[in-house]
Amino acid sequence: MDTCYENGILCIRMNDGDDFFESLKDALARYDVRSGVVLSGVGMFRDITVNYFRGDGYNERHLPEPHEVVSITGSIAPDAGTGEVLPHIHCALAGGDNVVMGGHLSRATVNVLLELFIQSVAGGLMRREINPSNGLKELRLVE
Repeated sequence: MDTCYENGILCIRMNDGDDFFESLKDALARYDVRSGVVLSGVGMFRDITVNYFRGDGYNERHLPEPHEVVSITGSIAPDAGTGEVLPHIHCALAGGDNVVMGGHLSRATVNVLLELFIQSVAGGLMRREINPSNGLKELRLVE
């Protein structure tokens, strides 16, 4: 993995075989980025797990074969209780048939490469707290 950070933008190039979330958390820690917004990303994943929230839980879908990352977006914020940095990532993916599908990304291995760009948000303005009505760790904004 290669990284650089300038003017509040974290640039990450992940390599074939990198665990997406492990690498992302390592890059965030390297530059002490605790809150941010995913601006864009391009590349490929394999061994992917995407989820769809049904209201009372998630439908999980595993995609073992390589897929192009058509779009990737999300937010990064610390857990209000533990301070652990929690990426919340969604993506659209296209397989070899060029059919696009996506959802909440919960696992992925980089296939060939992934380039990711994140805008940091300074000052602790964002955090994740459990919403008691649905059990989800949701983004809360702090003024």
